[in-house]
Amino acid sequence: MNPSVTEMLRLKWFLGQILAILSLWTVSALDMARGPVWLGVFILTLVVTAYPYLPAKIPSHARKFVAPALILVFLGDLLLNGREIIPPMVRLLLILLAIRIVTLRRNREDLQLVLLTMFLSVVSGVFTLSMLFAVQAFLFAMTSIGLLFLVNLLESSGEPEETDADWKAFSWPEFWRFLRSSANFRMFRSLVVLLLLLLATTAILFVSIPRVHLDQAIPFLRLQKQGKSGFSDVVRLGDVTNIQEDDSVALWIDVPSIDAVPSNPYWRMLILDRYDQGAFINSLFYSPNGSRSLPNVHSIKPSFPESWFEGPNPSAGEWTFYMEEGVSQYLPMLGPFRELTFQGRQPLQQNLEVLVFRMRESSASVFSYKVRDFVVRPSIPASSLDLPLIVPTEPTESFEGMLQYPFTTLEVPIESEEQVYLRSLLKDILKEGGESPNEIAGEIMNYLQANHQYSLSPGGYGLGDPIVQWLRDGRPGHCEFFAGAFTLLARTAGVPTRMVVGFSGGTWNSYEDFFVVRNRNAHAWCEIFDGKDWVRYDPTPGGAGGFGAAMANQGRGDFIHESDFQAWIDSLRVMWFRRVINFDDSSQENMIEDLAVGFREAGNFVRGFVVAIFEVLAEWGKAIFQTLRESLLAALAAIALVILITILCRGSGLLWMDWGRDGISDPVRRKAGRELQRLSDLVVEGHEREEVRDQLKSELLAVRFGPSPEFQRAIRLFREAKRFRKGKVISRSGKT
Repeated sequence: MNPSVTEMLRLKWFLGQILAILSLWTVSALDMARGPVWLGVFILTLVVTAYPYLPAKIPSHARKFVAPALILVFLGDLLLNGREIIPPMVRLLLILLAIRIVTLRRNREDLQLVLLTMFLSVVSGVFTLSMLFAVQAFLFAMTSIGLLFLVNLLESSGEPEETDADWKAFSWPEFWRFLRSSANFRMFRSLVVLLLLLLATTAILFVSIPRVHLDQAIPFLRLQKQGKSGFSDVVRLGDVTNIQEDDSVALWIDVPSIDAVPSNPYWRMLILDRYDQGAFINSLFYSPNGSRSLPNVHSIKPSFPESWFEGPNPSAGEWTFYMEEGVSQYLPMLGPFRELTFQGRQPLQQNLEVLVFRMRESSASVFSYKVRDFVVRPSIPASSLDLPLIVPTEPTESFEGMLQYPFTTLEVPIESEEQVYLRSLLKDILKEGGESPNEIAGEIMNYLQANHQYSLSPGGYGLGDPIVQWLRDGRPGHCEFFAGAFTLLARTAGVPTRMVVGFSGGTWNSYEDFFVVRNRNAHAWCEIFDGKDWVRYDPTPGGAGGFGAAMANQGRGDFIHESDFQAWIDSLRVMWFRRVINFDDSSQENMIEDLAVGFREAGNFVRGFVVAIFEVLAEWGKAIFQTLRESLLAALAAIALVILITILCRGSGLLWMDWGRDGISDPVRRKAGRELQRLSDLVVEGHEREEVRDQLKSELLAVRFGPSPEFQRAIRLFREAKRFRKGKVISRSGKT
C-alpha cells in the first residue's frame, strides 16, 4: 500500500477516536448517562486509542452475538426505567459507540461513527444548554469536518478500501512526526478560512432558524428530575436546612435595576398549610394519587386590581428568572404581578389566590421565565379562598376526611397533652396583652427569638411532636423549627397561619449586573391572616422580622456585591443564557425589526449623503459656470477691442512691431520670401546665370523688406523668378 495512504488511514482513525472522546465528554453532563456504561465506554476508548492494534485481535465470529445482545440489553433497560425512554436510548448509543470503537472501520463505519457521536452530542446540548457545550460543539464540528474530508479524499484516490492501515508497524512517535511534517502555513490558512466559514454559517443559522422547543414538540424528550426536597409538596423538618448547605446558584435574575429589588427580598415559592407530626403539606396542590395532566400555558395575565399597581413602583419593569436544574417545580415570586411569560408553552398548575405556580416536574436544565411589574409588599391581599376566615363558616372536609383550605390554617393536629402545653405557653407569652392578630404574632415572634438561638444542628428528638419538644427543651434550631413553632402557637391563639418556603436575600453580581440567589438562601417563614391581608412574619433570628420590620426593610440596592473569580464565571453563564439560550421568537422578531430600522436609517443616510453631494456639486457647477461665463464675456470683449484697435491702426504704421512694417498678413511680402528661399536653394551653372540670380534676389529682398511694393511690378518680378528657375531666362536684357 502507498505509504501516504497508510498515514491518511491512520489519521482518519485518530480523528474518529477524538470524536468518540468528545461525545463522551459532552454526554457526561447528563445524570442519566453517567454510570457504569459511560465509564466502561470511556475506559475502552482510551485503551483502544493507546493501542490501536487491539481491534484486529477480536475474532470475527463475535459479531454474530452483538445484535441479539443489544436488543436484550435495551429491552431490559427500558423495562427497568418504566416510561422514561431517553436514558435507555442514550445508554444504547453508548454501547453502539463502544462497538464501533473496537472494530476495524472502513469509510462506511466512519460515517456511522460520526452519526453516533453527533447524536450523543446533540442530546447532551438539548438537555444541558451549557455554555461549555458551545466549545464542545465547535471542537466536534472541526474534527468531524476533517474526518469527512479524509473519507472523501480516500474514496477519490482510487486505492482499494483498507481497514488495518498496517497497525502492526504503527508507532506513536512516528505518527506524531508525520503530523508535524504535514503541518504548514497552507494548512493553517485553510483551517482559519474553514473556521471563519463555520462561524459565519453557525451565526446565520442561529438567528434565522425558527425556535423549536423540543420538549414540547416531542413529549418523550421531556426529562423529569427530582426537585429539592425542601421545595416540594411535603416539607419535613430539616429539608430546607439541607438545601442551605449547598452553596451553588439556584436563581439568576435580570432585574430592571438594582433599586427594583428590596434590600432583603423574599422569593416566595409555595405555601404549606397542613401540619402532620413535623411535616408541612401544601393541601392546595398535593394529592398522592392526583393526575399529572396540566394545561399548557404560554403567558398568564392575572386580573389583579389596578389599584395595586398605582403610584410609584420601583419594582415595575421586566424581570427575567433563570432557575437552575433540579431546584423545584415551584416558581419563585416576589409578589403580585401583571404578566408571567414562558419560552414556548409549559404545563403549569396555578393558584393565583395564593400566588403559587407549579410545573409538572422540576426542569432537567436551566429554566427561564419573565415577569412584568412586581408589587413588592410585606403582605398579600386576601382572596376569595379566604372568605370562610372573614365570615365565620363551618369547617368543610375533603373526600379523604381532611380539612380543606383555609380551615387548615387554624388546625393544630397534635396530642391533647401537647395542646395543653401550647395553651399554657401561649398564656405566658401574651401575659402583657395582645389582642389583634399582628400584636399576637409580634409577641410570639419576640418570644421565640429571645428564648431560642439559631443553629443548623438542633439535635434529635424522641416520641411526640418534634416542634413541641423543641419548645419545651429551649434548644437552638433552624428556620423550620422557628417557623413551625410560630405556626402552632399562632394557630393555638386563633390566628390563621401558614408556613411559606422559598429563598430569602441574595447578592449582586457586579460584572453583568444581575441578582444571584444561591441554595444557601433557602428559607422558611410564616404568613398570618389579620382579617384583610396575609402578613409576612419571619421569626428566625436575623430575618426581616414581622410587619413593622418588614415595612422598615424596604430600602433598596443594599446588597453584597460579588466581584471575585466565581462571580466572573457566573457572569459568563448569564451572558450565555441571555444572548443564546434565551434567544426566542420574540428576540428574532426584535432583531428583524432592529435590522429593518437599521437598514432604513442606513438608506436614509445614504440618500441624504447622495443628495448633499449632488447639492454641493450643483453649487460648484453653478459657480464654475458663472465664472466661465464672466471670463468668456471678458475674453470676447478683449478680442473685440483688439480687433477694433487693429482696424483703426491698420495702415498707420503703428502695427509694425515684430511682423514688419506692413505686418505679417501681406501676401506679396510672403510670396517674395518664398521666392527668395527657392532661388537660394537653386543650383545654377555659368557666370551669367549667377549674376541674373543675384539681381533677382536683390529685387526680391527689396519687395520683402522694403517699402510697400507696387503690386504689378511685384507680379512681374515673381514671373521672372519663376521663368529663371525653369531655365528660360538667360539675361535681364534677353529671353530664351
